[in-house]
Amino acid sequence: ISVCIARGQVATAQLGLGKARDALEQVEQALACLKDIDHPPTLHLIKSIQRDALLAAGTPKEELAALDREIAALSVEDEAPGQADRIESLEQRYVQREQELRIRELEQENRRKELDIEAARQQAQRLEQTAREQRVYTMLWGAGALLLMVILFAGLMVHRAQRRVAASLREQAYRDSLTRLPNRRALLERVQSLLTHREGRSHALMIVDIDHFKQINDLHGHNAGDRMLIAIAGILSRHEPAGGIVGRLGGEEFVVLAPDHGAEAASALAERLRVAIAAAVVDVGHGQLVSATASIGVAMSADCVPLSQAAWLSAADAALYRAKEQGRDRVAMAGQA
Repeated sequence: ISVCIARGQVATAQLGLGKARDALEQVEQALACLKDIDHPPTLHLIKSIQRDALLAAGTPKEELAALDREIAALSVEDEAPGQADRIESLEQRYVQREQELRIRELEQENRRKELDIEAARQQAQRLEQTAREQRVYTMLWGAGALLLMVILFAGLMVHRAQRRVAASLREQAYRDSLTRLPNRRALLERVQSLLTHREGRSHALMIVDIDHFKQINDLHGHNAGDRMLIAIAGILSRHEPAGGIVGRLGGEEFVVLAPDHGAEAASALAERLRVAIAAAVVDVGHGQLVSATASIGVAMSADCVPLSQAAWLSAADAALYRAKEQGRDRVAMAGQA
């Protein structure tokens, strides 16, 4: 009965909205519910709503005579005493049940909203945690990259420093500290290299000795002697032969190594060196200008049998000694009187 009454109320509401056909559908469903129920008051209510719906749908009043008689027969005035109270009670129970259902629906809706809010809060927390972790990872990656760059830079600096130290040590090991020419060690290694790869080629080795160098030191001081050595080193370097080497053997002695030179070419080179040294005027300090001469001994690799580093140097030294004996400021070739 309550369902039938509810459908009647829905039909009444639809009539209020001008939806007569929808109201008639609700009435038909309500009448179907009352088919097997003997409850004249409810049937009277539904029939009355049906009449209103038919009128609203455009049905002429003349066609509603049968329905009016049926409604009149069901009039509540002819009902037994207490019937109206029962209908009112049913309606109140229906309203109460509807209210309870609505309250339950609202509670369920609130629960769903609470669950949605909680899910959203948890999702926000997860997103915040993810963002926090990403920030931490980014910071860690950035710090790691920076640390790696610092390590690489430090390694590069250490490598460069090591190279500079190695170059400095090599410079000290192979360079004369005063003249900056290759020293005795570098000269001997170059001599040995030429001997190892001689293969029938002719090379010349010259020992250049500054004449009366001790007198320069005694008369003008050791600083003057050092300036003279530096000046002679510059002259020899400017005349260095292609592929050759000019170095300081020690003291006032220098070596000029001339690869691929025959005796005639070597003699001419030595003579040019002698003339250049003799023509130089060196400022040894305090306005003092000093000149010097040099004696040069030349030895050809082809003339040293058996050929060795010691034999080659010894031959050039012997030629130098002979140049000194012959009056200095001259060139002497090994093996020539």
